[in-house]
Amino acid sequence: TCYNNEQAFMCQMAALGTALRGYNMDRCFWGVGPGGVGQSLFTAHLDTLLGKLHAYLDTNIYYDEEMRKQVDQLVGCVCVTGQESVEGSNRKMREDLYKKHVSSDPLAARLPYAIVTKQVELPGWKRLELNAIAKFQGVTKTNFDSIFRRGLVIVYKAKFMDQEYLTAHFPDHVAHGVLPRDAMLPEIVRALHNHLSMICLSL
Repeated sequence: TCYNNEQAFMCQMAALGTALRGYNMDRCFWGVGPGGVGQSLFTAHLDTLLGKLHAYLDTNIYYDEEMRKQVDQLVGCVCVTGQESVEGSNRKMREDLYKKHVSSDPLAARLPYAIVTKQVELPGWKRLELNAIAKFQGVTKTNFDSIFRRGLVIVYKAKFMDQEYLTAHFPDHVAHGVLPRDAMLPEIVRALHNHLSMICLSL
């Protein structure tokens, strides 16, 4: 995923360490890249590693009442990941909710039927996996900086293709960041998850 981009990888590991210490990352990490660059595999690894400390985020959370419905389920997670763009709807995205979430400002939590009504903070590491840069409506010179300083964009460039094809048509593929596809990687992630679960149960 971070082939030939050690700075991006180390930055993400630093974010993970910061979140595990209980601090908030004041920037939302946007991973941008087409399918096949390993974004979802990297997230699957984080999910396996963190267990209940990681949650998948419905990016509709940044629209109107969706934040109030979902926010209580994210309390206690040091890392949350959205795996789709926050656009694609006629509704206008609430930039204020995005900024509050990233900055860990108090947010209203209200489950349906008022089962839970309270203010919560969500410190940790927020991540979005995108295949195109998200667009914010209504950005002006006066509010640009407040949005810009809450985002960090990492562009993934690696490609994964079949080893047979690469050997036959692209002998120096590694030098160009094109790596062989390994069908066993999902199985490896699942095995790692089971191994970590057994370790946690034995503690």
